[in-house]
Amino acid sequence: MELALAKHLSDTLSPDATTRAEAERALEVAVHDEGYATSLLKIALAPIEEHTRQLAAVILKKCIREHWSRHDRLFVAPEISANEKAVIKQALPSGLGETNSKIRTAMAMAIAQVAVNEWPGEWPELTTTLVDGIRARRSKAEVLGCLKCY
Repeated sequence: MELALAKHLSDTLSPDATTRAEAERALEVAVHDEGYATSLLKIALAPIEEHTRQLAAVILKKCIREHWSRHDRLFVAPEISANEKAVIKQALPSGLGETNSKIRTAMAMAIAQVAVNEWPGEWPELTTTLVDGIRARRSKAEVLGCLKCY
């Protein structure tokens, strides 16, 4: 799924209007597929073209805002499955150490959006993860990413 999705993301930036329109339609359909949000996260963190990674990160943030919880006032069906939510919560913090500040910021904003719905009850380890990321000082990027979540 990631390869096709990455191609559609890249094609949305095409100068050709037909190519852009087809890619946009494909993305509108893909949002209903199980694993869509996880695939966006994998693309955002993959060693591929920066523009595709940035677009995946921004769309992931939007996807989480709209599809995370049916109890959210901005909810748009379908809701992300519980299994996919668990995978996303496990993987999202790895994006906080991104050297690309735009991707790092999108990951931090996605974490903050998940936290609105899940913290502390459904994601109690988030605080520990963020504090450890700051204290460990593995990289300046990671410290800045963790701080952006607050």
